[in-house]
Amino acid sequence: MFAKLSLASATAALAFIAAAPDFAKTPSLMKEAQAESAAYRYGHSIVQLPVQTAQRQKFEKAPNRRAPIKRAPTVPTRPSNNLASPFIDLVGEYFNPQIQEGMEGSHYCSNESSPHQRSRYVQIIVRNKGTNVAAPVHVSFTFATGQFLTHTIPLIQAGDAKGSAVAIPDQAWKNGKAQFHISIDHTNQVNETNESNNAYYSFCAEPN
Repeated sequence: MFAKLSLASATAALAFIAAAPDFAKTPSLMKEAQAESAAYRYGHSIVQLPVQTAQRQKFEKAPNRRAPIKRAPTVPTRPSNNLASPFIDLVGEYFNPQIQEGMEGSHYCSNESSPHQRSRYVQIIVRNKGTNVAAPVHVSFTFATGQFLTHTIPLIQAGDAKGSAVAIPDQAWKNGKAQFHISIDHTNQVNETNESNNAYYSFCAEPN
């Protein structure tokens, strides 16, 4: 009985070997079997796997193409000019601000050689804070009692300062004071960038 079973098993094995494909002789069958096994392993159908493989091969063989870089449009720029346009700005300055206003030798009142004397002149310093020469520069002195006097500075270089002064008329003194208004470039002959710093009001007082 065991002999018959052994003979039957051997016969079935020979029949299975004869029916099985020869993978060594047919490499294409081996590749198909491997593809089929991979398809079932990763859950893909057998029909989709060769299509995906073909697309992947096509992608891998395709040249490495990059999208063209779009550059921002260039805006033309004007050449830079480090030098500003020439300008003129006249401003008034006064003397000895540490001394009380109105006293002789302070602000716009002249300093006399003899102490305890009233100032004889009204004076102002005119500075050109611009970068261009100012010429000519007219300065007016108007007193509260009606006297109107002028003084002309021929020219003031850029960054330079010149003094301007007129004598205080005797009629300008009233109640121990000589009040006045000073105007730089009162005729507006100089083209300035700032016209709001050209007027000044003050007074000179008689000493006690």
